[in-house]
Amino acid sequence: MFYFDMKIPSVVLFLTFLVHAPFGFAQSTQSPTDPIWTNGTKSARVAVLDVDIKTDALDKIVGESVASVLASELALLSKNRYTVISRNEIKSMVSQQIMAQSLGCVDAKCMTDLAEMASADFVVSSSIGKVEAEWVFTLELIESKSGNVLRRQAATYLGSPDGLIELCRPYVTRLVEGTQASEYKGSVQVLSSAPDAVVHVNEKEIGSTPIDIYAGLPVGRHRVEIKKPGYLLYKQDVVIHHNETTLLQAELIDEDSIKPWYSKWWVWTSAAAVVTGSVLIALQAMPDRETTVGP
Repeated sequence: MFYFDMKIPSVVLFLTFLVHAPFGFAQSTQSPTDPIWTNGTKSARVAVLDVDIKTDALDKIVGESVASVLASELALLSKNRYTVISRNEIKSMVSQQIMAQSLGCVDAKCMTDLAEMASADFVVSSSIGKVEAEWVFTLELIESKSGNVLRRQAATYLGSPDGLIELCRPYVTRLVEGTQASEYKGSVQVLSSAPDAVVHVNEKEIGSTPIDIYAGLPVGRHRVEIKKPGYLLYKQDVVIHHNETTLLQAELIDEDSIKPWYSKWWVWTSAAAVVTGSVLIALQAMPDRETTVGP
């Protein structure tokens, strides 16, 4: 009887282990959070579409560069789990007319049709827009058969258009690796033209310039603000990559350098001196007059 009582909790513990075990036993090698992993029979095929540019503020060449980097990063992250079908490969598979209609498509039906023509299991689509001073970048992984969006990444970016090329790299990693990408970290180095400026990253103060290394930042976009009395507030986004250090060199602008000439103290001091000097000269130049009283 004693022996039987001891076995009951042992069985419960074993079943609990099966339910919570991260890999193996009853668990599939293709989890819902990793849709492009292979099922062991064949490598998936992933087609990369042109970037959908939603703003006139972006040069077409930058959009093409982003699409090229997307394909390259996807290939680097594949680990033989999938094969990337680049734009040039898609172009060789379909006619020029269909190519012109399909590569710039943005709706699910268009994407799944193109994926079928390219024999792709998944499609990666992306778009770039702009809201006021910030760029808006989106990235989606779409299952060709169903047209469902399996994963989506989005980020805003404050910086030059060229920075969008770097921005896409960590978000491709997030798209491919899913929740595992949250473990990927990098660091930033911050320098400024005026020393001893206070630095905030994501609204958190991290010290004063120069900052050699600030580590432990998740891959992706981070907002940096640099403040120093007498200088304009500096704002810039930095892109953090896994096991890499991003360098930010901030050129701070002296507030006096942008004031109108007539608002500077020395202008009015000089003007006052000129006026005072002119009055004195005018008084000295006036002839003496005698005043006669009486007849």
